[in-house]
Formats: sequence, structure tokens, C-alpha cells
Amino acid sequence: MRKSSLYVRRITISAVFLSISLVLKTAFSFYIPMFGQNGINVGISGIFSIMPSILFGPVYGAVVSGLSDILGYLLKPMGAYLPLMTLAVAAGGYIRGALWAVLRNKDSRKMRIAVAICSVFLLIAGLSNIAFLSADGIDAKFYDR
Repeated sequence: MRKSSLYVRRITISAVFLSISLVLKTAFSFYIPMFGQNGINVGISGIFSIMPSILFGPVYGAVVSGLSDILGYLLKPMGAYLPLMTLAVAAGGYIRGALWAVLRNKDSRKMRIAVAICSVFLLIAGLSNIAFLSADGIDAKFYDR
């Protein structure tokens, strides 16, 4: 009986996080328009989709993230529904939970070094991308036309 009550508790807490995420997604999110269309959705509902994956593991994170996407579309549809995006969101919830499970007990010094190396790599990649696009003639004057 103890194990089943643990599952019920996990499902209940995940459902609470899902409901908070849906309320925040429908009531407290807004779109930043880009080129006359709805561009970027800005909101804080993603935090509550991440919490079950951190607390209970990757499967709960995938289920809550996927359900948040599906139910969020049903409550407040903005554009077409894309099932592959739901799979990507669910995979993101799974990956966050799996990464948290693997990295939560690691040495923080090694993690800081790894994050610093990745940050430097991304900075170099971004700067080289700007340099290469500028060399090809794609710069600020290109976008002003």
C-alpha cells in the first residue's frame, strides 16, 4: 500500500504543477509580434512544467510537458496545432529530468569548468557567425532594405 500511495502523491503533485502551468499559460502570457504575426510567446509557465521532471524524474517531466502543450492549445489556441512540437516539448521535459538525475550529485567545480568551456565555445561560434555573415555582405544594411 505504501508504494501505491507514493505514486498517487507524485501524480497529484504533477497534476497541481500542470494546472498552475496551464493557468499561467492562458492568463499571464503574451506574444511579442514579429513581422506582423504572433512571434515569441513570453510567459513563466515553463517553470511549472519543469518542476515534475526535477522532483520525480524524466517520465513525469515528459508527461507534464506534453500535456501542458496539448491542453494549453485546447484552452487558448493561437495558430495551428503541431503534433511534432508536442513531441519536442515532451522530449525536452524528458531530457531535463534525465540531465537532472545524472548531474545532481556531480562535483560542482567540474560542472563550472564544463559550463565555462561550453560558454566560451558558444561565444566563439556566435562571433565567427557574425564575422562570416559580414564577410558575405549580410549585415545591418541588408536588413534595412
